[in-house]
Amino acid sequence: MVEIFQKTNNNKRPYRFKCTGSLIHPKVVLTATHCVKSSSKQSLKVVATGKELFQNIGVLPENERNVLEIIKHSQYYSGGLYNDIALLVLQEEYKYSKYPLNSICLPDKSQNFTGRKCLAVGWGENPDHAPVPLKKVDVPIVNFQECQNLLRKTRLGDHFNLHSSFLCAGGEEGKDTCKGDGGGPLICLGENYNYVQTGIVSWGIGCGVVNQPGLYTDVVQFRDWIKQELTKYGKNRPQLTVNRETQIFSQIFNLERREVEEFPERVLAPVFHTIFAIMDLLIPMEKELSILGPCENYIDVCCDKGSEVDVPITPTPSPVKRSGCGHHNPDGIGFRITGNSDHEAQYGEFPWMVAVLREETIEGNAQSLNVYQCGGALIHPQVVVTAAHCVNSKKQFKIRAGEWDTQTKKELYPHQDREVESVTIHPQYYAGALYNDIALLFLKTPVEIAENVNVVCLPTQNTNVDLARCYASGWGKDVFGKEGRYQVILKKIELPVVPRDTCQEDLRKTRLGKHFELHKSFICAGGEPGKDTCKGDGGSPLVCPIPGQNERYQQAGIVAWGIGCGETGTPGVYVNVALFRDWIDQQMELKNIDTKYYQMWVLKLITFCGGLTYGFGNFIMEGYEEVPTSTMGSFGAYTKCGEGDRQGLDKCVEYFRCDGETKTIIPEGVNKNGFGIIDIRFGENSCEHPLDVCCKIPEGGDPGITPSEPVSPSTQGPLPPTEEPLPPPILPSFCGIRNNNGIDFKITGNNHNEAEYGEFPWMVGILKKKHVPSVDALIECGGSLIAPRVVLTGAHCVHKVMEEVL
Repeated sequence: MVEIFQKTNNNKRPYRFKCTGSLIHPKVVLTATHCVKSSSKQSLKVVATGKELFQNIGVLPENERNVLEIIKHSQYYSGGLYNDIALLVLQEEYKYSKYPLNSICLPDKSQNFTGRKCLAVGWGENPDHAPVPLKKVDVPIVNFQECQNLLRKTRLGDHFNLHSSFLCAGGEEGKDTCKGDGGGPLICLGENYNYVQTGIVSWGIGCGVVNQPGLYTDVVQFRDWIKQELTKYGKNRPQLTVNRETQIFSQIFNLERREVEEFPERVLAPVFHTIFAIMDLLIPMEKELSILGPCENYIDVCCDKGSEVDVPITPTPSPVKRSGCGHHNPDGIGFRITGNSDHEAQYGEFPWMVAVLREETIEGNAQSLNVYQCGGALIHPQVVVTAAHCVNSKKQFKIRAGEWDTQTKKELYPHQDREVESVTIHPQYYAGALYNDIALLFLKTPVEIAENVNVVCLPTQNTNVDLARCYASGWGKDVFGKEGRYQVILKKIELPVVPRDTCQEDLRKTRLGKHFELHKSFICAGGEPGKDTCKGDGGSPLVCPIPGQNERYQQAGIVAWGIGCGETGTPGVYVNVALFRDWIDQQMELKNIDTKYYQMWVLKLITFCGGLTYGFGNFIMEGYEEVPTSTMGSFGAYTKCGEGDRQGLDKCVEYFRCDGETKTIIPEGVNKNGFGIIDIRFGENSCEHPLDVCCKIPEGGDPGITPSEPVSPSTQGPLPPTEEPLPPPILPSFCGIRNNNGIDFKITGNNHNEAEYGEFPWMVGILKKKHVPSVDALIECGGSLIAPRVVLTGAHCVHKVMEEVL
């Protein structure tokens, strides 16, 4: 056993204890890379006592050695401590005959210690700086798969994958390695009744918790690496000699070169879909990536050896093809996951999502950790919007954009980390009740817009999104309380926005009481069983569809607080982003930052008649132009069709009677090319009927086509036009074909979930005759066509009803 000390700037204590290691040769110490990752060889000193930890240098000068070289594993990953192994080559070897010292043996590659009781040895943490006797604890080696299953029950979550470089030991109450034991050995009794080093203390969840084994670097797997590194070192430095007085080392640790083993028939290859054609070479295109796959990491695929390429495939972000904010990627980027039964988002599905991180230093270690603080959303390459309660401290923050699975770096495109330069919290933020819980993070340098990194749109001031179905996303807990686990993969949940009055009544039924008043800075969403944001999701965005758009979203809310998580009838509470749009614009202007990144665009429809009809959204259709505006909450003024100076020049007609290109009435026949966009938001349009349009009267004069009758409040739908349009051509029948963009025209302004015309062609209304003179029939129920003469519906709709009245 050896102690590893790190030089300090403290004259009274020039060295401090850093980690533990073990002698595997009179001149070589085996330890963990995380212990020496940020250290120079000049700053380290090794002390071999074998028994007692002395918290200073100089107590036993004859036992001290300087470090000649640090050999760290080239594939060490500090984010997950993968391949956490290192060698320290000493300037001077130890003389085993002089001190009660010896080398530990290394295990043979064929040895398996699963189920065996082994010893973990170390000094542990010693805040009192007093001499501490060496301690030991017996712990069982835990089966790899069993260990992974146990760790998935911790905060690591259901999708945690235990890396192959680890082995597990422990899981018994009060018996474990802990802080200060890092780099120390886990030793097991070998076949020849001598001890071999099976593991290196690496990390764990807590210390000595039942069913939570500690994690150790699996030395067996690195036996060849140790040989290769020391052999390579010996070729370039003075030869390392094996001390004849330790037969154990000469038997177990032979430095002779061996031929490289043949690769197995099947190899692991990271899936770098820089181009989809590459994916086609690796696996059939129809295959989707499953979270549960044949490889250790679900982003890896099992690939035939013949498919290997000598040149590494390095993914580079493709140029973003779409401009503007709020682009949602429902099918992911580059690959699509299946098996996501726990609300996992697709990779790159919400490119505006960021993780807000705080830097925490590890006591006794120069390395700092990035600790997850909250969620946030990009509204500009250099600005993140989040909750004030997340960043209301003097901590140093950074953000990570483009993240998806926090436990891997194998995603198609890299994430981007940026330091936060300044934080602006709303001046009326009240921490006691989280009123006005909004903050802006201004970054030192902007992120680069990429396929997996983009900005979200912001709604205009006071936009109302009641009843919209929206998405919340985040890495927070799955359930409330200590049983909850933080998520590894970004999660999403679809939630309805609850009207303010309804939400307040629902919350009054909780412990908040009947006099609770919902502050104006909040909106509500959720209330459905098991579907909610939770602890750790604070600051994350709630995004809602932009009306009339295809997969475009605006940020309506910021996760603020709630009563429990996912309780039936209890909505979550979110910051009402639309209430703060003007404030956000003002803060951006104060820093001379362009606001166009998060602005939606107003679609200016070409002048059909005397007036202009305006609609908002980033919907682009050929023949129209889009113009930016910052006043999208109201609509432009218009005049009635055919009135004023347009009298006798324009007339309201059914949309299919107006030519889509010339905007002129068609005297005969119907327009077969589609009219374009029809805005259905106006309660009082320039024409009486919502599907009539203002169309130019042709030069030959008014053909006498009359508009539709105004919609009567007593009817369930529009009356048929005065002349029936030509029936559509009969096409071959394919079931389940949805017309996402409607038929013949597309509507905008459908704020209340109105479907497009013809979007669901199987939909039927079941009418029941009524004995009311003014009404022939009313819709009794809905149904769906499953054959030209067969409708599928609910039995309660037609129970005890005679066929002749339906």
